[in-house]
Amino acid sequence: MSSEKKEIYRDRKFRRREGVFSEELEGEIILFDSRTKNTYVLNQIAGVIWDLCDGENTPAQISLEISSALKVDSEVVLNDVLNTIEYMLEKGLVEVE
Repeated sequence: MSSEKKEIYRDRKFRRREGVFSEELEGEIILFDSRTKNTYVLNQIAGVIWDLCDGENTPAQISLEISSALKVDSEVVLNDVLNTIEYMLEKGLVEVE
């Protein structure tokens, strides 16, 4: 993600798009998009990001929560959160509030 996009998205709120269903299976999150009929597999951290895309949290807030739990630098986590959200946006799984 470009640094310009990172600045724009850092404090925006994202929410899961209607019609995308999730299920946990063996530590991974399986997403099914009923509109496109595509299936996506998220690792554990991407699954946490997915859960926190509830229209209430910004990527900055999500990264603080994850970094606090994992005891790592929030700026490092923020980059991963933004990249994950960018992927979800490209696939139509989340929307900007």
